[in-house]
Amino acid sequence: MSNLISYVCESGAKVDLSPEIVKKYLVNGQGGVTDHEVEMFIRLCQYQKLNPFLREAYLIKYGDKNPATLITGKEVFVKRAMRSPVFEGMEAGIVILREDGSFEYRPGALIMPSERLIGGWAKVYKKGYQRPISASASINEYAQKRYITEKKQYEFTGNWASKPATMIRKVALVQALREAFPEDFSGLYSVEEMPVDGDALPTAEVNLLETKPDTAQAGPPAAKPGKPENPPTQPKQQKPVKPAQQPKQQKQNGQAAPPEKNQRHYEDGQGPMYDTEGGELMDDYEPDYESEYHTDDMDRAYQQMQHDIAADGPPPLICEECGAKVTEKVAAYSQKKYDRTMCYNCQKGWSVA
Repeated sequence: MSNLISYVCESGAKVDLSPEIVKKYLVNGQGGVTDHEVEMFIRLCQYQKLNPFLREAYLIKYGDKNPATLITGKEVFVKRAMRSPVFEGMEAGIVILREDGSFEYRPGALIMPSERLIGGWAKVYKKGYQRPISASASINEYAQKRYITEKKQYEFTGNWASKPATMIRKVALVQALREAFPEDFSGLYSVEEMPVDGDALPTAEVNLLETKPDTAQAGPPAAKPGKPENPPTQPKQQKPVKPAQQPKQQKQNGQAAPPEKNQRHYEDGQGPMYDTEGGELMDDYEPDYESEYHTDDMDRAYQQMQHDIAADGPPPLICEECGAKVTEKVAAYSQKKYDRTMCYNCQKGWSVA
């Protein structure tokens, strides 16, 4: 594969990266990454010996006009620090503004609703140092906000709204670790430090065999992918058409014969998924058209998908902010402009500070 970069990560596993692999498997968000952004991501992973297939690093881009963001997985900082022979512990907590104007540096992230949170703090202890390496962070510099038109003020969003103490404590801890171990954490930033939604990032390991079965050889998630071998695509005329109401009728009457013992399969759209151990229909089954129909013909896969859901109709579009139903036109506009599905009222109040 062209421009293939190979290196060994800290766990000892070999990692092979190329621009093609990164763009195909490791980009998060809807934006189109540039070649320069991909190259920066590959070089960062190589220099810091990160394994992006184990979610130790993320390349995120939400819009073509915005620059890409490089994020380090939350486990990397603490694991690397604890492996250092000069690491002797750490402390972290939050900063509370008292009514008399003084500050309270409180360990942990416990705070009462009536108290005012203004920041976080952390200390890292290293062998050979008389004093700990300290860091503090202001919540106003890192918390994600949006402007509420009705209230004419900014409010925290996402995790910063639900658990601000935990978030700002993590920011301070990462900053202290970066100052204490610059050679280990240079150029690395956690999700709490960047304007991204951490809950939206995938955490499952990237398995090239499962993600693209026709473009990878056997091996662990970070194994070097081989040359693609596209399986032959079956002609459309060989695929019989399933009546739209057949799955629902089988489920109601319970008369469909399950497949052989200890097998689970979906016969080219001809019947519902069965749990052969219990002989019951699996209602939550969602077929993977690319692997189960053995084809890269997305038009054919889409037609089959439309056919499979014809009995129940498409899923409703719901506003991610208030839960209201959203039309397709409003949802499309919201996704294009705000990268999330929102109703018209929520769009009016959405802004980034």
